[in-house]
Amino acid sequence: MGEIDEAELLRAGQRGAVLDGVADGGKRIVQAAVLRRCCHELKDQIDARGLRLTNAVVTGGLDLTGLVVPFPLRFDGCEFDTAPVVEASKACGPTAAGSTSAAPRWAAWPPTAPGCTIPAATRSA
Repeated sequence: MGEIDEAELLRAGQRGAVLDGVADGGKRIVQAAVLRRCCHELKDQIDARGLRLTNAVVTGGLDLTGLVVPFPLRFDGCEFDTAPVVEASKACGPTAAGSTSAAPRWAAWPPTAPGCTIPAATRSA
């Protein structure tokens, strides 16, 4: 199936495009460390539409603790091997529509960056 690497995720983020993780009939993996790097060290290269990932498996524990993420994060139909952690962070708001994991700690997300709103995160069973 392959893996979504940093270059592919960054290209999609630069265009504000949705990155579909499906390949060969299955969901590809994206390492949580790659997502964190895009939200931290590479955040100035991401389009204002944000990182939009569909049908992927996020592995390695997505931890955005303490980050200021100036763009939206959207995970549609994604799977997380562990619950994402976003404590003491600021962002335009994460969403996890149709995504599954242990109970994500979205509720711990503090006030958003100016001009942003946090949509309600959903979780499918």
